Amino acid sequence: QREWRPPYFVRGYVNRREANESQELWFSRRRGAVFAHADTYCTAAVSLQLSGRKRWRLMPAPPIASSADLVDYHDGRIYGSGKWRPAFEGTVEEGEAIVFPPGLFHETLVPEEGNPACTASSTFQLQLPAPSGYVRAFLPSLALSHLYSEGHCRQRWHSYATLAAPAAVPPTLDRAACLAAAAALLRQIDADGDGGADVREIEAHLSSPDGATAW
Repeated sequence: QREWRPPYFVRGYVNRREANESQELWFSRRRGAVFAHADTYCTAAVSLQLSGRKRWRLMPAPPIASSADLVDYHDGRIYGSGKWRPAFEGTVEEGEAIVFPPGLFHETLVPEEGNPACTASSTFQLQLPAPSGYVRAFLPSLALSHLYSEGHCRQRWHSYATLAAPAAVPPTLDRAACLAAAAALLRQIDADGDGGADVREIEAHLSSPDGATAW
């Protein structure tokens, strides 16, 4: 682990630190495989193929309308549910990487052909860019998934909307309260009074001890 370095495309202090702290090394013989599963990462994951080649099959989590639709995300458990229907398939060659969002089911196989006796890969997470658009689009399903029930993603993702520290803003189903909180937050951020919040204003807000909630 002392010798591992983030690849060139991992830029910025936050991402370099996250990659260094989360990186894992994987070694596999030919015909080695990992059963379909969904990890508990709250941000994007990267798998970098250091030697050899690996086949991947991936699929979004099945639609979840209620807790009765929950699928076990542990290795291989989705097979018995009849819901394993890969939507994407491809081969990651040596020196290539695959990036995938939170909650994506995936399985891998190290094929016999074109591989050395032992292949190596490294996985790690990225903090930025935050998957805020992805979380917003799939929140109804994500909120009923293991990523929410285990707690840590819930706290992190709420910060995308509140711009505050995890658990600093109590959740509520009161629409009026939500709109009032959003309006109050916009008044704090909107420095030029144009009724919107741009990147510069948000960065200034988060870096101000008066505007941002202490983490």
